Amino acid sequence: MRCKSMNQEASILVVDEHRQTHDYFKQVFDNESLFNVQFADSYDEGIELFKRTHPNLVIADMLFTNHDGIDLMLELKPISSDAVFVIHTETDDDYTEVIALDQGVDDFITKGLSPKVMRKKLQSLLNRQRSRKKSNVVQIKGIEIDRDRYVVIKNKEIINLPKKEFEMLCLLSSQPQKVFSREEIKKAVWGNISNVRSRTIDVHVRKLRKKVGEDLIQTVKGVGYRF
Repeated sequence: MRCKSMNQEASILVVDEHRQTHDYFKQVFDNESLFNVQFADSYDEGIELFKRTHPNLVIADMLFTNHDGIDLMLELKPISSDAVFVIHTETDDDYTEVIALDQGVDDFITKGLSPKVMRKKLQSLLNRQRSRKKSNVVQIKGIEIDRDRYVVIKNKEIINLPKKEFEMLCLLSSQPQKVFSREEIKKAVWGNISNVRSRTIDVHVRKLRKKVGEDLIQTVKGVGYRF
């Protein structure tokens, strides 16, 4: 289903199994010409619509029949890391919210807001997304990667990285959950330089972990690394 707009500026995908939630978001975007809003009735339909339309913002319920909203976000993020992901849920459990935010969800909104307040929140998130694109800054897993300045920002502190470490971080974070082999990392970061050994890559990863966070880069034994 689609709420048609005369002037498509931002594309939004709502993924929720409940019809009343669809009706609520139709009220949120009623008479708004700045949004092209599509609705998915299931987890799988949400994935298919996302792949076809590449929306700017995804609003997903926390609980689906066989999955949850975090699963959906982790599946979609590698397809389009620029999309904003919002969990819209009835639960106000702090533990669940912290997990969602740690995994990369942009916002965790409890159901019950007035359509006007919800619209303002979503507009703010979209504005932030546009600002990030303009400044070439990527926000992911609690850090900001500024590709123009070759710096990482964590807890409001600027972390300066050597070029190779920065390029490695950009590569790994470009596709969260994808496992990059050492050979893939070598080709992407060092190009045709043939004397780069696996040990060199491991050392760079160890240094990166110390600077940006030990848990951000995971080792997959016998394969390589993932963000």
